[in-house]
Amino acid sequence: MSPELIKAVRSLCCAIVPDMGFGRDDPYVVAECCISCWSFHEPETYPAFTEYVESVGYPAALGEVQKHVVLL
Repeated sequence: MSPELIKAVRSLCCAIVPDMGFGRDDPYVVAECCISCWSFHEPETYPAFTEYVESVGYPAALGEVQKHVVLL
């Protein structure tokens, strides 16, 4: 993942995790939530993220997002 996408993941976590109930302490659940909300919360990086998913596949992209999840 590019530094821009890593920054977007961290921004997504800061926006999403405080509002999560169940799963807020599980990087996998947070990563899934971040990906599902990406286009809404980070529209400027969404095209780059979708290109990344297309190039590596969803499972690999999910794994990479999990690495950069910030649990608050």
